[in-house]
Amino acid sequence: VAFANQSLLLEEKKKEVEADLERAIRKGRSCGMSNQEIADVMGISANYVSVRLSRVRKKVMNKYHESEDGVR
Repeated sequence: VAFANQSLLLEEKKKEVEADLERAIRKGRSCGMSNQEIADVMGISANYVSVRLSRVRKKVMNKYHESEDGVR
């Protein structure tokens, strides 16, 4: 039981860090920073920034399509 709780807690923290990373990347882009500039500040690759942005766009589009389907 303790191991399961630890695993759930770790998974929850991982999701929280991922969400924070996405917010930081979106914030950088909204401030006019390039992927390379964001990457330099965060200590990650510009390619990783691009991948994260692509995933964020996909999430937004999926939510849009879900809400559009619910309106019909």
